[in-house]
Amino acid sequence: MRMRTISTRTPRALAPEVPFLLPPLDVAKIAGHGFTALDPVDWGESRSLAVGTGTGTDSGTDSGSARIDITALPAAHSETPEIAEVLGKGNGYWLRFTDGDWSRSIYWTGDTFGTPPVLEAVAAMGRPDLMIAHLGGVGATGALGKISMGAEDLMPFVAAIQPKQILPIHHTTYDLFLEPIAALVALNGEGAMGLDVLASGSTLWLD
Repeated sequence: MRMRTISTRTPRALAPEVPFLLPPLDVAKIAGHGFTALDPVDWGESRSLAVGTGTGTDSGTDSGSARIDITALPAAHSETPEIAEVLGKGNGYWLRFTDGDWSRSIYWTGDTFGTPPVLEAVAAMGRPDLMIAHLGGVGATGALGKISMGAEDLMPFVAAIQPKQILPIHHTTYDLFLEPIAALVALNGEGAMGLDVLASGSTLWLD
């Protein structure tokens, strides 16, 4: 996930002390908009949040039974290494929610493709209960080439990590999204994937 650009309305809508977890590359940009509680998280680093207390801690610190552990994972903004280097390091995130013996995991891909380093990092985390995937086929007609997945890119990614459910986001809303979500729905055919496509304002509940 990248935050190199930010709407001019966002700094007015959010308090400057709202906490951010973000890639190290984006700290200066976001700080320039007046935000002060910035916590850069590089690939492989983790943070933990005790649910209900609002207290964040470094990974491994016991701060209650109900908690969210967040680990930054590699995100490759292009399948071409030279272009990915130009675009800079972004993050995906693995979120594990636990409360006693109960546990669920979410893999939020960020702007990435399923490159070998990404797949290796995700596989080390286990099988996600939910994959939140960035789609839209952004840049397919531009000079840099495609810089976000389309449906054809997601299918082998899903086959490799086997998420129980998939929630596609980063599609349809803006003109830069060139591939409609209908392309993924069509590829899913008879519903081989556990695919959830939400209308604006809808809520997805995980069992």
